[in-house]
Amino acid sequence: MGEPAVEPLIAALGDKDANVRAGAALALGGIGDERAIGPLIESLEDTESDVRKSAGEALVKIGKPAVGPLIVALGDKDAGVRTGAVDVIVNMGKPAVEPLIAALGDTDTCLRDGAAGVLAKMGKPAVESLIAALGDKDANVRAGAALALGRIGDEIAVKPLIGRFRDADAAVRSEAVDALGRIGAPAVRPLIKELEDADENMRCWAAWALGKSKDARAVEPLVKMMMVEGPVGRRWALYALSEVGAPAVGPLIRVLGDKDSGLRDGAAWALGKIGAPAIGALLEALASGGTGSIARAFTDKNTDVGDIAAGVLVAIGEPAVMPLVNWLRYTDTNLRARVGQVLVAIGEPAVEPLVAALGDNDANERDGAAWVLVGIGEPAIGPLIKELEKGTAQNAVIMNVLEGMGNERVIGMLYDAMIENLEAEPKLREAAKWLSQRKGRRAGVQTAERPELADLSRMMRKAALDVKDGVRDNGVSRKVRV
Repeated sequence: MGEPAVEPLIAALGDKDANVRAGAALALGGIGDERAIGPLIESLEDTESDVRKSAGEALVKIGKPAVGPLIVALGDKDAGVRTGAVDVIVNMGKPAVEPLIAALGDTDTCLRDGAAGVLAKMGKPAVESLIAALGDKDANVRAGAALALGRIGDEIAVKPLIGRFRDADAAVRSEAVDALGRIGAPAVRPLIKELEDADENMRCWAAWALGKSKDARAVEPLVKMMMVEGPVGRRWALYALSEVGAPAVGPLIRVLGDKDSGLRDGAAWALGKIGAPAIGALLEALASGGTGSIARAFTDKNTDVGDIAAGVLVAIGEPAVMPLVNWLRYTDTNLRARVGQVLVAIGEPAVEPLVAALGDNDANERDGAAWVLVGIGEPAIGPLIKELEKGTAQNAVIMNVLEGMGNERVIGMLYDAMIENLEAEPKLREAAKWLSQRKGRRAGVQTAERPELADLSRMMRKAALDVKDGVRDNGVSRKVRV
């Protein structure tokens, strides 16, 4: 069986019997005729796995002549063809590397991405050729090579990738950064060394890559960079620290006490971007007795530090609510007042946990939750009335909170609730009557430490807005650009 059998075998690839189709594919692979390449690639999307497998094996046997058409198939609209082509090319190994690298420069984005993906799957055998391709005259090839090297993760690519920070094409620089971030630990020391480069752009790109690595070893060098750089370098260092995440929280909180307002604002922004891990660090320090630098930052009344820390928590918002509600049980008057301010500023997301805290066994937490709900005001009325309808043991506390709000809206909403819930009507009517009688009297929720909840400090409000907006003249923008 040879060349005369090729056409009949190609026709047999369309037979209704899967065994016939699979046998025809294997036979065509044995013959090795290039006319079979296209039909065999089409068979990669066959509904039967045995046929797909046989077609793939046949293409591998045909070898180099099949590489070009298979690479083109990486951009096929059919996912089955693309997937099959990837597997076949990977099995072909080294002979496919150079054609794949050439495909990185193709105008078809899907094909380029497919080629990069296959090269990454090939792994070690493709590394040297990909490193060489970092110097290709085509920016698409250089960017694709960086992408593939990052996915492979071989540390011998670290220095060549760092060299691409000087590339004239922004996409290549960006892919090099992403690749080094993917490589991770082996890239950290060389990148830290680059933070001392005389070229500011090199330092900034190195900082970005260190952020993507999320390696704790990068924190102290990045903090040092943040302290000594000008506005551009500072932005990059802060962005990188926010990307590293939890390991950067302690050093960033220490910066909140710096004399430089730009550093303070930048550290606040980074902590807000880190989010939940920053809350955990605050909670840990406060739970240990309030002696740590974090606790001092939060409770310090003589500097702006406490207000900035509070503003960060406001910007973090809902994830901070439960830890803050728990802090209401602390006996420190100043700490409880600051916690209350933060919860009031967070507003509606804090209401349900605070309503639940009205039934807590701890008197400080119950009392604190009550006056914070008064400070939040209207967003809390509906949930409080819903709780009244249940007739729970904390109804008396809820009545005190509603009285403390001292506005006509409370009584109006009680009457609305009566119409919607006839079963609870007697309880709600009694509450409305009691509140009407108490109208104009001093609010029932009063504590010695209650802050002026409606008048949040200027610095705290400013810090929260700065973190949320991410825009400061001497701080950090949400999108870092160099």
